[in-house]
Amino acid sequence: MKNRTLTEQTLSALAFAGDLSMGQPPEHSPVVSCLAARIARHAGAPQQTIEHTAQLALIRWAGCTANAREFADLLGDDIRGRSELLAGRNPFVGADPPEGSIHDAIEPLARAHCEIAAHLCRRLALPDAVETAVSDLFETWDGSGLPAGKSGEDISEEAQYVMLAGDAEVYSRTFGVTRAAVLIDGRAGKTYEASLTRSVARALPGWIAEIDAGAPLEDALQEAALSAEGPVTLDEAARVLGDFADLKIPGKAGEARAAYALAMETAKEAKLSPERRSVVALAASLAPLGGVAISNTRLSGWGDEMSEAMRLIPHWTMRILSRLPDLTDAAELAYLAYERLDGSGLGQGLKASSLPREARIVQAARAAVEAGGELNQNDTRRERTRVYLNEEVTSGRLDGPSVSAVLTAMGLRRRSIPDADRISDLTAREAQVLSELAQGFSNKEIARRLDVSPKTVSTHLEKVFRKLDVQTRAGATLKAIERGLV
Repeated sequence: MKNRTLTEQTLSALAFAGDLSMGQPPEHSPVVSCLAARIARHAGAPQQTIEHTAQLALIRWAGCTANAREFADLLGDDIRGRSELLAGRNPFVGADPPEGSIHDAIEPLARAHCEIAAHLCRRLALPDAVETAVSDLFETWDGSGLPAGKSGEDISEEAQYVMLAGDAEVYSRTFGVTRAAVLIDGRAGKTYEASLTRSVARALPGWIAEIDAGAPLEDALQEAALSAEGPVTLDEAARVLGDFADLKIPGKAGEARAAYALAMETAKEAKLSPERRSVVALAASLAPLGGVAISNTRLSGWGDEMSEAMRLIPHWTMRILSRLPDLTDAAELAYLAYERLDGSGLGQGLKASSLPREARIVQAARAAVEAGGELNQNDTRRERTRVYLNEEVTSGRLDGPSVSAVLTAMGLRRRSIPDADRISDLTAREAQVLSELAQGFSNKEIARRLDVSPKTVSTHLEKVFRKLDVQTRAGATLKAIERGLV
């Protein structure tokens, strides 16, 4: 295996995380990428289109956390429900079907998915053709798809190849290759272009056998031919993955960035070297990443079910970050972020003797952020966080010196109004409404919290969406995260 560029590593990790969040096996996206590239080549597409197709297949689930809560509400379980939906089976695993059509119910969710995926394409400096094609991933040849109802050749070539490849992979794995070929052939002229589909159905068994006999991820990256150049740094890779994870749970927006900042200042207070400060900060920001593999239904529950789900987070965090060898040191600390000195934490149940100093700093910083603490906060929140952390020290769960360093770091700065560069041309009130939206509050809840009418909130949000050039609440939330408003 050749050394991967940081862009390749980041896209590999994001593809794996997306597969987990969509209820797919770890190699789903790489296999789809290889298969889509074969379809594009079979169709006579130029080399650049083949490369863009392979890239699109790896980035296509990047928007799936943006609508996880809504899919959980709609289907009863966002991960299992979407898995059933992809396989063409009944997705309502724990909820009644909507009163209207499922098409209408899913349309805004598809729009949010596409907007976030396109935005992350820009963050990773993927080609414009890939960013454009992301918006067509749920469209169908006959115009019955989502979110815009495009049809025929108005759908980008790359999206057509990936859509066909994605269904072929899921059906082959679920029903067998022979049945998969029959299923996609039956959708010729409806979901996909007719002549290409029939040709692909005949070639499918041989292609699947070739891909299964190879190394799908390495083969997919070779097909994608990603440039080694671009703005992707370790910090930006971590921010992309952190923002992706934060979008999954309402109220978590911006936590990854807050944890990074607090852990960095805490490590400085603890006199760590600049290099190790960065490792600690990256670990603190990435620790909850494995939560994308857990359904929102379980993560937002209570009692034993939630505790059991939480125990899996360190495992999945490590699995996802294994796709990013450049972050190995940070991944090892992130894996320990939810352990506790008395052995009561999540993961392996390690105790103090097995937890190094840097891990204890990550634990303290992460606990502070999840309790509502950060560098920029008001006195009331800082005091609540201080009381909570000191109780954790007294109970023997968190390390005293590490908590002291966190509390010192938290006192460094007071909350300030975001500067003009952060909020563009938003008014102070619009920025406030955006901040509330990004924390997961509905329009009615925002109105109640700000003591204004729901109509006033809607008016503010219309202006916010226009100024930020977004169409969905998820898109506005991601912009708020990037501008430091949450």
